Amino acid sequence: MEDYSGNSYEEYRNDFEDIHPKKSRRGLKAVAVVMAALLVIGAVGSGSYIGFNALAERTSRTAAQTAGQPVENAAPTQAASQTTVTPAQQASLSVANTVEKTGEVSASMLDVSDIVKEVKPSVVSVTNTILYTMNYGGRERSETSDAAGSGVIISDNGEQLLIVTNYHVIDASSNSYYYTTSNDGYTVEFIDGTSAAATLRGTDEEQDLAILAVNLSDISEETLSQIRIATIGSSDDLEEGDGLIAIGNALGYGLSVTVGYASALNRTATVNGYEHTYIQTDAAINPGNSGGGLFNTSGQLVGINDAKLVDETVEGVGYAIPISSVTDVITKLMNETPRVAYSDEEKGYLGVYGQDINAQMAAVYNLPEGVYVTYLQEGGPAAEAGIGLRDVISAIGGKTIGGMEDLRTQIAFYAAGEAVELEVWHLTATGEYEQQTITVTLGSYAEAAASGQNQVPNSGR
Repeated sequence: MEDYSGNSYEEYRNDFEDIHPKKSRRGLKAVAVVMAALLVIGAVGSGSYIGFNALAERTSRTAAQTAGQPVENAAPTQAASQTTVTPAQQASLSVANTVEKTGEVSASMLDVSDIVKEVKPSVVSVTNTILYTMNYGGRERSETSDAAGSGVIISDNGEQLLIVTNYHVIDASSNSYYYTTSNDGYTVEFIDGTSAAATLRGTDEEQDLAILAVNLSDISEETLSQIRIATIGSSDDLEEGDGLIAIGNALGYGLSVTVGYASALNRTATVNGYEHTYIQTDAAINPGNSGGGLFNTSGQLVGINDAKLVDETVEGVGYAIPISSVTDVITKLMNETPRVAYSDEEKGYLGVYGQDINAQMAAVYNLPEGVYVTYLQEGGPAAEAGIGLRDVISAIGGKTIGGMEDLRTQIAFYAAGEAVELEVWHLTATGEYEQQTITVTLGSYAEAAASGQNQVPNSGR
């Protein structure tokens, strides 16, 4: 358990209902999310800086093997890194492959088989194992479930393969009043069917992007010889009607290919509360395609598949994040220094407990998303820093949190005695919430556990 304090749980639960009346009388439905939904939708790693030009570089593994250089010492190349499309292949992919009828030219069906052979090895299947923890009268029960998604290999830094995917693919914060969720591990499956564990390197929820890292030492030489690093193209050069190829782990069945066109550019849509500007395509985008690659007919990555419009009257409206609009974001995420979780003997302690405020509850009670503080340890780190009862903690160390379980997980990445910034919505005397950044010097979890301060009275936990 994390940290808590000494007030009656029922007292604060009743207090919560009195202060934050629901907007309507309809009750909330608890929805267990198993697949990473498309519409609504710290780890060990190299600290070396990776420039975005490295995204367009293919690993020198094949060249190194040809030259007899050990694979472990192979440095990424530049010229050899680009995907090569022969003139014959290019002709088969373009409108030049046409038939002439009574003086008019009509385009034939695109044959993308050659380019798919080149680019498909750069796409991976991503499995996010989610741990669901339910509390029945003080007794906990936990179950795991797998969420399916996709990713694209964009760099090899000499120690790890770096893979871009969607934030909603790796996010596990689908919390409700009845259960909490947390991540229980990520697995990446490559083109040859082999798998390896992945760690989370960086996330940007607003842009719906995340970077996963897989240690090269965890990948066999045979698999390394088959995978590819995607060549980055320019989504700014796309025109309506350009051919596009979507590759991803549709429905969790493994990698599949769909083909379509750029239906519209600069299409605006709101996903998970954030407004995005998308490439719209009629290439089929299905659950599990999230995080996969959208390629042009030169085999270049021009988008990250993100969402689809679902309605009985709608067909063929998929959305992808334009790659040129997020190059800086991807570079930043690749170069974040991942944190490593501390042991119970070393990790920090905050001294709070609270109720999850997910998106549904935030809308009903007109509150920010995060943790609504219901217990506050007297004299604890949070109280000493100025956090109060009924405040809402929405982020820690710049990372948003989805609930109490998520807060516990994030606290474990900070050591006892370390100072950390929390984003807190403070309840003012006027009854309004005011956003503040509060720095808390964490206590010792081990000391709190030894004295029983990390237990919530009357909670059964």
